[in-house]
Amino acid sequence: MNQISDTDKIMLEKFHQLSLTQRQSIKDFLDFLLSQNHWSNSGNSSDKEEEKQVSFYEATKEMAGALDFCPGDLSTNKKYLEDIGK
Repeated sequence: MNQISDTDKIMLEKFHQLSLTQRQSIKDFLDFLLSQNHWSNSGNSSDKEEEKQVSFYEATKEMAGALDFCPGDLSTNKKYLEDIGK
C-alpha cells in the first residue's frame, strides 16, 4: 500500500476545496504539463523521429474557455472592428 506524503495530503485537501470548474482547470493544466514532459523525453529516443510542429493553438486548444474573466471573441467587439478594411 502506498503512503501519501504530508505535502500530497495538503495538496489533495486544497484540491477538494476548489469548484468543479477549477478542478477541471487543474486537471487540464496537469495534462498539459505531462504532455510537455513527453515531448522533452521524446528527443532522447534512439529512433530520433522527426518532431511534429505544433502550433500554439493546437497545444492549448483544450484550455480554451477555461478562464471566465477574459474578453470574449474580439470579432464581436465593435471598437476592435472600427478600422478594419480602411
